[in-house]
Amino acid sequence: MLQAVIFDMDGLLVDSEPIWRKVEIACFAQVGLTLTEDDCRQTKGLRIDEVIDYWYERTPWSGLSKVELVELIVDKMEHALSTDSVALDGVMDVIQACHEAGLKLAIASSSQLRLIQAVVNCLGLQKLIPVLCSAEFEEYGKPHPAVFLSAAKQLDVVPTKCLVFEDSLPGVIAAKAAKMKCVAVPEVHEMGDIRFNLADEVLTSMSEFQLHLSLHENLS
Repeated sequence: MLQAVIFDMDGLLVDSEPIWRKVEIACFAQVGLTLTEDDCRQTKGLRIDEVIDYWYERTPWSGLSKVELVELIVDKMEHALSTDSVALDGVMDVIQACHEAGLKLAIASSSQLRLIQAVVNCLGLQKLIPVLCSAEFEEYGKPHPAVFLSAAKQLDVVPTKCLVFEDSLPGVIAAKAAKMKCVAVPEVHEMGDIRFNLADEVLTSMSEFQLHLSLHENLS
């Protein structure tokens, strides 16, 4: 039986992926790198330091250091998420249902902890989701399972009793590598990607999730 639910954040709880792309495009332009939205989608689900490493390896730049570019991007994201975070369809209902069912809840994200806190505060989730885990404190980010395993440890629940909600393929891979059940909620343009079949269930929206069925059927 499930004992805990772990949520990804970006693109799952809030529609922050377009914000990430906008900020990345603007900030990388400051070091002379012109990215498109499709370019940004290539690194979806990775930590921002890994995103910067990815592009630096392909097109090295001078000027801002990689650390300075991380800070610039994170500062802009924190401001945006603190004021503009809006829960995606079905998110609040799923969180409330899981809370009322007595399940332990956590967020495990590739984003920095201060960005997770910005979203949690903006949405008023402090009491519902007490455990916040960021891959910034792990040696490896997703698709490595480290951040999910850390969340399970903080929740004091064995990984096999955890259910993960994810919207990115690296996140789904990480969840399954952690031996957790996983519900994938891909972006619309990724719905046809058969690699998401790695997840235990694939939904088009969080509003489709039915906890009472999942507790007794394929996700139990």
